[in-house]
Amino acid sequence: MRIDLHDDHHLTIEWRKRQAQGPVEFNLYWLSFIDHQATSLVKLTKAWQEDRHLVGQVTFPHCDHATSEAELWASLAAEMRANPGNWIHDRDDTIPQPATEFGVARKFAYERSQAGRDALPEAAYAGVFETGVIGPVLRDLLIARRTRKQQEGHIDAAPTPP
Repeated sequence: MRIDLHDDHHLTIEWRKRQAQGPVEFNLYWLSFIDHQATSLVKLTKAWQEDRHLVGQVTFPHCDHATSEAELWASLAAEMRANPGNWIHDRDDTIPQPATEFGVARKFAYERSQAGRDALPEAAYAGVFETGVIGPVLRDLLIARRTRKQQEGHIDAAPTPP
């Protein structure tokens, strides 16, 4: 299948094609702080000088996006309380705020967004990360929430490509 790079949906089409063929894997690197010039925490549009350290791999599993199972996972992703504060805290919550002014502003913006969009509380889906399965209670909750939000005119994803 040839992908038309001028199509507004070419990245979505390519991603779905790749994931339909099998798992998609990416290396995950930690970028070390070097100094305030090379890795500025203030000049946020200046590219960092990279001192990369491989710390893991992220795998997006094989997925046929045309299935109801894939739609459930997409619904869960849209409902999760994504918050950059979750990514910088330790398990004991000893780090109260992000390290930069930008990070603090971003954390507050995410908290307001979560409240405004009635994001699903973590307790409702925490078990998914242990089992890898969306159980019947969560499935019904996701379907009900998605149906209600669609009826209210919410948009949580780009339009499906033709």
